[in-house]
Amino acid sequence: MEALSRLVGSTWGLTFARARTLYTAVIRPTITHACGIWAGGKKGEGLQERTLRPLITLQNKCLRRITGAYKRTPVAALEKDTNIPPIQLYTRAQAYKYTLNSDQSTAEAAIRQLCEQIGHQNRPSRRRRQQRARPTPQEALAAQAGKARAKEDREENQRQAAGRSEGRTGRRGTNDWLESWHRKLWRERWEKAGRGKTEPTWCTLWETWGKQLFDGLTRPECTIATLLRTEVIGLNAFLVRVGVPNVQPACPCRAARQTPKRVVVSCPNHSQGRPERQLEAGTTDYVELLTTQQGLKAVTKWFLRQDILQQFKWARETALRPAHARTWRELTPLPK
Repeated sequence: MEALSRLVGSTWGLTFARARTLYTAVIRPTITHACGIWAGGKKGEGLQERTLRPLITLQNKCLRRITGAYKRTPVAALEKDTNIPPIQLYTRAQAYKYTLNSDQSTAEAAIRQLCEQIGHQNRPSRRRRQQRARPTPQEALAAQAGKARAKEDREENQRQAAGRSEGRTGRRGTNDWLESWHRKLWRERWEKAGRGKTEPTWCTLWETWGKQLFDGLTRPECTIATLLRTEVIGLNAFLVRVGVPNVQPACPCRAARQTPKRVVVSCPNHSQGRPERQLEAGTTDYVELLTTQQGLKAVTKWFLRQDILQQFKWARETALRPAHARTWRELTPLPK
């Protein structure tokens, strides 16, 4: 986390794609090391949320670094935009994957056979009542994984029979059904979190990921995109909602509330460049502006050039600076 903080800020540092790659390739494998062993829990149903709370907290901090979001931004929205699943689902899927692959391993079969031989040699005499052995955590996890796979295969067969299935037919491999299983559970969590909410991030199609939307955006533009899409942004209406003292919800243009929609669509104080932005985006609809790649690219570029949030003052000055002034120049050597 400290390394990510040194490389990424809300208005400077790595791009969205590179920051995400740093987390998924370096940080997440480190904090979930060997989760295929420990993430199954005692009964194979995964660990409880309170047990995983330190990892959940750490991942949430990384998500905010990657997207530039504020602390009050809903985590479910950040997980969806970054295409990084909840740590509970990720570790449980890895545990299922390890267990199913181990069952098919020749080394695992040899170890199991040897254990059975040892148990047969040390079995109690007939006079002693034999107690039924409880399943080990690994056996319980394998049973849970088998049930999950059987259910997923039944649903896939039903989709194929109804003609709604996409891709190849037949029994899927371990990675295929695990991906489908954990995506389905993840989607249910995301839809539950966004139920009744109208912010643009919840209006985005499930199949549309942040990489598709944020591709080509600079670091400050990526942060602006996240703030506008979630509407957790330092405008007056939000500041009043979270209890910031000495702030009124009114917009400087005398509208009742200063909201992202008011600033982007109709605030007369920020009309400069709005026609060009609408032409570049190909739409004037507020939700469409923030849920499509073309609209998001146009609106973030426009927002950055407006004097709205002090957070982006340095980034705005850099964006308005002529291109030749931003090029590197060789330093003049010091006199000897």
